[in-house]
Amino acid sequence: MSEKNLSLSKYNYIVKRPDCVIGYNANSGSFMVLNSSTIDVLEERTRPGLLSDRTIKILVDNGFLIEGNELDLLKDKLHLNKSENIYTQIVITPTLACNFSCDYCFQNESRISNLMTKDVFRKSAEFIAYSQKNSERKLNLTWFGGEPLLARKRIFQFLEKELELMGADRENLTQTIITNGVLLDKKTISKCLSLGIRKAQITYDSEIYIQGERRGVIKKDKSLSPITDGILNAIDAGMKISIRINVSSKNSNELDNIRARLSEYQLDKYAYNARIENSFIVPDSPVPVFRPKYPVMEHAEFAALEMRTNFNLQNIKLLIEQLRPITYFCGATSGSMVVIAPNGDISRCWSSAGRKDEAICNILDADSFNKMKTGSNSDVWDAYSPLKYEACRNCRVLPLCMGGCAYCKVANNAQQPSCTPVKYYINDLVNYIGLRLNINKGLTCINGL
Repeated sequence: MSEKNLSLSKYNYIVKRPDCVIGYNANSGSFMVLNSSTIDVLEERTRPGLLSDRTIKILVDNGFLIEGNELDLLKDKLHLNKSENIYTQIVITPTLACNFSCDYCFQNESRISNLMTKDVFRKSAEFIAYSQKNSERKLNLTWFGGEPLLARKRIFQFLEKELELMGADRENLTQTIITNGVLLDKKTISKCLSLGIRKAQITYDSEIYIQGERRGVIKKDKSLSPITDGILNAIDAGMKISIRINVSSKNSNELDNIRARLSEYQLDKYAYNARIENSFIVPDSPVPVFRPKYPVMEHAEFAALEMRTNFNLQNIKLLIEQLRPITYFCGATSGSMVVIAPNGDISRCWSSAGRKDEAICNILDADSFNKMKTGSNSDVWDAYSPLKYEACRNCRVLPLCMGGCAYCKVANNAQQPSCTPVKYYINDLVNYIGLRLNINKGLTCINGL
């Protein structure tokens, strides 16, 4: 292997422990115990050519040394991932109506109360059957809203009858529902589980519950809120729960109280923080403009909150996940996801549900299954790459986020990335994990975090 073709990865990090020195590469996700000669190379004190061929091969295989242009290698991986993907994530939005009026919700601009029609449900079932025939992988079906449980009777009818009529296999679906949890009573939980909806994501944004306004853990009288009651019943019934805590400058001072309340019911272990984004668009503006409608947190401010909240052994798996490299940020950027709105409009992103101008086609159109891959709104998503943005190309955490949420860049032509928290605490995170790895001394690789 010629030394002329070798260069150091820009994604290398060094952790100095009392007993040894560890390297981490964000592009491969590998940790490696380093000997003195390897440290000298990675810290640019000596040339790679002074290492043995065996050591060089290990460093290349684990991303610490690069043959060729590193960004070109990332580009190839991104392209391969897109070209190989078919639809494996289907999101059905049976209604955009909601029993809450959260002032930060991105759907407030496109809120309609109509339920999905029978024709759209039937065509959606046909599309699931079509997708199952064209994929060997198990499909992920997500129920989204609005509040999807407002249309629970239609959801249940769809799962009981429509899928089978269209030739789809309900047992070969992994189903999740994203709900505020208020309508998740025992009867509904039992019905969901019997029809294969075994996962639920539920959101809090407050300690104290106010009907229709604040998603709290408890009521003012200290009794359980209907959200918490529903979560506890769901867990008891065997449903897998994920708890999202929406955080902004408006409620960040409540976060400790929210988590303390969740801990009282052993629910904190299911929770993660989510930064509220300000993606509102000023109507009729000649250029995309963000409306200063909601007091969002700055990215760095939210990252500091994440460090304070999550840097503990209870969250070690969550922390390790943040050091696992990805090839795309979400199903919208990989091309594997479609979102079906109540009127049948098809889009690539959750944030586009209900936005006619961001739809690719309508599922009731003739030849709609093929049209999903064509048209200007589809082409924009297919052409998206974080490597187009200088800030992303120069960022040392790019393999861990692949540019973050692309919606603002694709739909609103934003020029700056929506950075994920790991960018701001990558050194602290690598050190936190590196100091806690149980490893042997010597040139040892730990792959596949």
